[in-house]
Amino acid sequence: MEDYAISSSKQVGAVISGNLSTLNEVAMGSSVASMNWPAQVATLTDDVNRLGYEDMAIVDMNGHGKYVINGGEFDTGSEPWFKGAYAGKNTISDVTISKVTNKPSVFETVPIKNNSSQVVGLLIGRRDPNFLQDVVSNMGAEGDREYGFIIANDGMMMAHPNGELIQSETNIFKEDSFVSFVASYNELGTNKTGVIDYDYLGNAKIATAAPITGTDWILFYTIYESDLMAPITDLRNITFIISLIVLVLGGFIGFAMSNRISKPIVKIKNALDQLALGDVEISVPDINTKDEVADLVTSFRTMITNRKDQAEVAQRLAEGDFSVEIIPQSDKDVLSYSMIAVIKQMNKLYDGIVEIAGEARDGHLDFRGNPDLYPGSYKDFITGLNSVIDTFISPIKVSNAYMKQIGQGEIPSKITDPYKGDFNILKNNINACIDGLDALVEGNRILGKMRLNDFSEKIEAEYLGIYGEIANSINEVHFRFDHIVSIAHNIANGDLCDLQDLNTIGKRSDLDTLNPSLIKMIENISMLVAETESMAQKAVEGDLSNRGDADKFKGEFANVVSGINQTLDAILAPLVEASAVLGELSGGNLATSMQGNYQGDNAKIKNDLNQTIAFLKRYVDEITVTLEALGQGNLNQNITSDYQGDFLAIKIALNNITNNLSSTMSDIDIAAGQVEVGAHQISDGGQALSQGTTEQASAIQELTASIEEVASETKKNAVSANEAKDVAIKVRNSAQNSNNEMGKMVHAMVDINDSSNNISKIIKVIDDIAFQTNILALNAAVEAARAGQQGKGFAVVAEEVRSLAARSAEAAKETTALIEGSIEKVSVGSKIADETAESLNEILTQIEKVTNLVGNIAQASNDQATEIAQISQGIEQVSEVVQTNSATAEESAAASEELSGQAELLKQMVGTFTLKNLDGPKLSGSPQIALNVQKNHPENPISVPQIRLDDSKTDKY
Repeated sequence: MEDYAISSSKQVGAVISGNLSTLNEVAMGSSVASMNWPAQVATLTDDVNRLGYEDMAIVDMNGHGKYVINGGEFDTGSEPWFKGAYAGKNTISDVTISKVTNKPSVFETVPIKNNSSQVVGLLIGRRDPNFLQDVVSNMGAEGDREYGFIIANDGMMMAHPNGELIQSETNIFKEDSFVSFVASYNELGTNKTGVIDYDYLGNAKIATAAPITGTDWILFYTIYESDLMAPITDLRNITFIISLIVLVLGGFIGFAMSNRISKPIVKIKNALDQLALGDVEISVPDINTKDEVADLVTSFRTMITNRKDQAEVAQRLAEGDFSVEIIPQSDKDVLSYSMIAVIKQMNKLYDGIVEIAGEARDGHLDFRGNPDLYPGSYKDFITGLNSVIDTFISPIKVSNAYMKQIGQGEIPSKITDPYKGDFNILKNNINACIDGLDALVEGNRILGKMRLNDFSEKIEAEYLGIYGEIANSINEVHFRFDHIVSIAHNIANGDLCDLQDLNTIGKRSDLDTLNPSLIKMIENISMLVAETESMAQKAVEGDLSNRGDADKFKGEFANVVSGINQTLDAILAPLVEASAVLGELSGGNLATSMQGNYQGDNAKIKNDLNQTIAFLKRYVDEITVTLEALGQGNLNQNITSDYQGDFLAIKIALNNITNNLSSTMSDIDIAAGQVEVGAHQISDGGQALSQGTTEQASAIQELTASIEEVASETKKNAVSANEAKDVAIKVRNSAQNSNNEMGKMVHAMVDINDSSNNISKIIKVIDDIAFQTNILALNAAVEAARAGQQGKGFAVVAEEVRSLAARSAEAAKETTALIEGSIEKVSVGSKIADETAESLNEILTQIEKVTNLVGNIAQASNDQATEIAQISQGIEQVSEVVQTNSATAEESAAASEELSGQAELLKQMVGTFTLKNLDGPKLSGSPQIALNVQKNHPENPISVPQIRLDDSKTDKY
């Protein structure tokens, strides 16, 4: 039982060792050791199936790996098998569930070393561990009662007839059902061979442990104890019964049988003596009795017959016939079983030799027989056979390496190592082959020059056999290419003269596609040149609706014509729509816009034009609303939106107009309020004076004081009226100046419009120059295309010129569009300026009316002052002319009423205007207090009007 487990573990170890050795030899290959991924993939792709792997991977020194077949990438962990491989050892991983296939896998890992034996990476082979399953499944014939299984040192299940334990990654050290097993195993010791007994699910079992060489795995062969002891128990019972029977009967029949047995025994003894001498041709005497002696003689005769059969078998074995069948006479037939064992070993040896021969026929020269699988001299036989193979392998590997280099296009140095016999002949043949490769070197050099389009040389040397034929073929190809270069040179220079010669030559063979292709290429170039010349002529004549016929051409030639057509379509579409939109603008329609879906610069034209229209409409709408409000008397207007360019000046001017008008009207309103207050006071004084005429005689003092007070207020009113008149005149002058400036602005906008028209004409000239340049560039590109390879540089220049011309034309068109937009803007601005000038003229007219009204008020105030002076003179004569004083008082009251009415009318007229709430102090309107009113006009400060009633006679009113 123990030997069985050991031999099974050795079998597993031998398989693992063989797999790792084969994988290590693959890793030693130059393409793998180079760590060049493409070279490694090319080499390992075939090795995956050949070596029975699911996939193979290369891992660099940073632990990053990549699979050869599925291309997946991964990073290695800290597993001991990876660390061992980095340390230069061949390792095998524990059985794990692959993340790629989700099935059990083992990873065989070997180091990749460079020429200095330094580890530069790892080579990994992922294998299905079914070989482990096969071993453990075949270890017993009793199903689940007798089998084998393999575990790792940490208790993980590596192989078991129940594959579910592997798939679920069972650790028996952590399973309750294996507690007794674990205890017995720990008592035996790790990695030791021996027998343990344990309890499993209430049943006694026996297992034999055997470590697997090269791993930390242990193989167990287990069987139920009752199954193992059953044959021994049965044998013991049978032996006891037989012994008892023999003991009872022996005493009774011993004496009677002794005489009957002695004579046949003597005869049998003589026959045994002959048999002992190797004589199997023995005649056994007949015994007529039917007792045990007769049975003994019969058994002896049977033994002789068996020996004759065995002698015959031995003779056939000596003649090399291992197909002979030996049937043991019983379980105790040691000789038959021994001969069966010999035949089994011989057949096993024969199978091993056949396996070695098969591997050799399949080219697996590194395969060797495993001597450990054979006992005794059989092992020496396999060892000797391996030595014979080793003798052949060295020169074969050298030859293979040289053939591999030659097959890869490398010419190695000659073999200098000494060989004997046929191996020396093989060496000389390889060296002769290397000498013959000089023809390929020369051919490769000439082809290398031809690859660089250098046809200045051809093969001049003479070579024999196939090498001479290769040289002639290369020279013939050289001549053909030289002719093709001449044709291409002519095409590059625009000379299509080779077309006739090519048509004459035609196809050199049924499979010749070169000459027909050259003919078709030249014909297509001729047709393309004719088509583009026709399109250019139509464009020069102004026919922009003309398009090339792409159906005449195929492939890229058709794409060239289609591309030109699409370019023309893309250029014309936005121009047509932009022209329509500008037409709407010229008709005063500011609600129009470009709606087409354009890309690139065309989209920029669309967006710029639409933005210009939007800005222009917003400016016009806001200025119109402001002027309409001013026309309706609402001076509380202020444009706050951002204006750009010339519209900013219009915005500033309008805001200044509303500010100045609002300020002036505010001052007039304040002055009118003072005049009204003064008029009311004068009226009240006149009434008091009229009523007091009857009392003047007795109260002259009081009347004099009242008159002085009236005189003082009247003087103030007159002064204010005069100053209000001056302010009104200044406002009228400012309005006239603004009107004059508006006229200058209109004249300047007309000049801008004329300049824009002149610039548009200049841009038209630039556009024509760009168009002619584009035509010249197109012609240059056509000539470059005719020149072919030689004209590539010129074609690049032509393309750049055409691109520059296209950009110039595009810029000219954009500038034209902008200038035309500016002209439209200036035109609309001129119209707005004219309307503004008309509004200013209307405002000026209103200011003239206000000025006249203020003049009348000033005149009335002066008249009032004169009358009050007369009243003062009359007061001096009051005692003499009471009646005259009374009449004068009445006249003064009437004048005051008239003055009050005029002031009220002035306030009503000013009230029709809605004024801005400008910063600064306001007049209170109090008749007793004269406030200083100053606006934020630092250039022209205005003093507050005052009426002074003092004793001065000069400029009194």
